[in-house]
Amino acid sequence: MNKLEYNNAGGFPMTTNRLEDIQETYTPPINGLAAMAGDLAIISGCNESGNNIITDGFVFINGEIFEFRGGIKLANITLFEEKINKEFENGKQKVVITKRYFTFGTGAQNYKWEDFKRIMPLKTLTETFENKVSRSELEQLKNEVTLLKKQNAVFQAGGGMVLWNKPANQIPAGWREVVDWRGRMPVGFDPNQEEFNQIGKTGGSKTHTLFQTNLPAMSFYLKDIAIWGVGGGSKQQVLRQTFGHNYSIEGSGGNSTPVNHLDPYRTVLFIEFIG
Repeated sequence: MNKLEYNNAGGFPMTTNRLEDIQETYTPPINGLAAMAGDLAIISGCNESGNNIITDGFVFINGEIFEFRGGIKLANITLFEEKINKEFENGKQKVVITKRYFTFGTGAQNYKWEDFKRIMPLKTLTETFENKVSRSELEQLKNEVTLLKKQNAVFQAGGGMVLWNKPANQIPAGWREVVDWRGRMPVGFDPNQEEFNQIGKTGGSKTHTLFQTNLPAMSFYLKDIAIWGVGGGSKQQVLRQTFGHNYSIEGSGGNSTPVNHLDPYRTVLFIEFIG
């Protein structure tokens, strides 16, 4: 809050500007304090008595506290201004105070009376809360909130993700798709394996082409087997091994079709919390 210094030597400049300073010093804090009640709130008074009579009080509207002048309850309240004149040294009457207040009626700035809510005094609110909630229940509630904060900590700043099984346009507010995870599956970090020794490292392929070096090691021999000629015996494909002579198998095949590595899967979205 601002502070006005009046106790300065040399003749204080007590002019109309100083009065404006006073108003600017105290009005904002008062309105700020009343703002705790929320908009369209009854700060004090405004009690209903018999015959639908509402007493005087104070209300908070659009960031400002106003005097409320009571009367017979109607559907709407509206803003009024009252100009108060004072006589100056030269004998002229001029407006010195403009009182702005609300009361029942209809005008340029109207509000429904039913929309105004009464604010319970803080002491009464505390007592009511303590009566309805025991200390053990309150302590349990605090522990549960603390636990929830710890559990949700993994979702802060993109630290954790969840699987989303609906279209992207239905992702809840505060979440977004992690596009770096499109078409990928997670694998655990392992500092001892080159492929997995860094967070965020990518690799792998959906398919792989096998080569001769990928086949398992083997040994074999042919005995008493001969296939002679293809198309009239013009070409020998396999000769038997006999009389100490060594022959080899001739031929070719295959078309290098890649092997599919995909296990059964279901497509989802990876989403992260962004606040």
